[in-house]
Amino acid sequence: MINNKDMSLIDWLTVLVAIMPPTKILVAGAGSGNGSYLHWAHSNKIKNLILIEGESRAYKRLTDTWKEQPPGWEFLNLVIDNGSGENEFYISNISNENGLIRPDALQCLWSNISISKKYTCKPTLLEELSIFTEDTQKDNWLFVDFFSTPDILKEAINDSINVLLIRVVAIDDASFKSDRLSYLERLTEFGYKVIKTEPERHSGVELWLCVKDIQNKTKYLEAEKVRLNNEISSLASEVVKSNKENKNKSEVISDLKKDMDDLHKKMEDLNVSNIQLRDIESKMDALFCEQRTFMQQSINALGQHITRLNKK
Repeated sequence: MINNKDMSLIDWLTVLVAIMPPTKILVAGAGSGNGSYLHWAHSNKIKNLILIEGESRAYKRLTDTWKEQPPGWEFLNLVIDNGSGENEFYISNISNENGLIRPDALQCLWSNISISKKYTCKPTLLEELSIFTEDTQKDNWLFVDFFSTPDILKEAINDSINVLLIRVVAIDDASFKSDRLSYLERLTEFGYKVIKTEPERHSGVELWLCVKDIQNKTKYLEAEKVRLNNEISSLASEVVKSNKENKNKSEVISDLKKDMDDLHKKMEDLNVSNIQLRDIESKMDALFCEQRTFMQQSINALGQHITRLNKK
């Protein structure tokens, strides 16, 4: 983060427009048109601005304020978000904070903020806008002048953006601190460097001016490469370990199968032995029966012989 205190955000914009001239500047959340960067754009005759505002009354004031805009300024009455489907749009008693965030979530900034009304809307994704869908659209600037989450910055729009301005809650509120840290991570991932932070009327709200830093992007990609290589090595080790475990399991299964085959053979042998045993038992029973019959016949014959001897 450079953040040269001797240069204001407007000073930086003047420098950047000379060294990184934009094809177009898209302002999401232009409000009533009172942003200092809009006055800078008008006085420097910056062309090809796309000004987007979702709240109808603010949108009317926006178009009324800049009736005499330089050529190429375009106005769109759209609600921008990072999600899809219907959402609730909140009107609060602090007009700068109208949007998709519930006003009571901003009480860490404005203790007296409250909901005036709300209505259902269907937001548009940034990446759906023509500025990001046309392959020829490069070297653009993007100003996101409302509170959002880092998810609004997507890979689909990253390649066409060189300069980025975002509105961030700078106090150490738990939920917003998480978003701020996530923003820094996403900016690093996409190759941006924060060169200027400037507080708004409330010191807890800041505008961050960021520029595409190719060297920073390269460092991030190199770090990602190292991380992925480490991950691949770890996965390879897991595969080897898994294969080894599977091999051990296969050996155990093979041994069990062999034991089962041996058991089946023993059971078959036992079954044959049982049949043979039953056959032997049957033959022995028959032999015993014959022996009993022979013995009975012998006893009967002996008795008859003794009877005849007695009669003599």
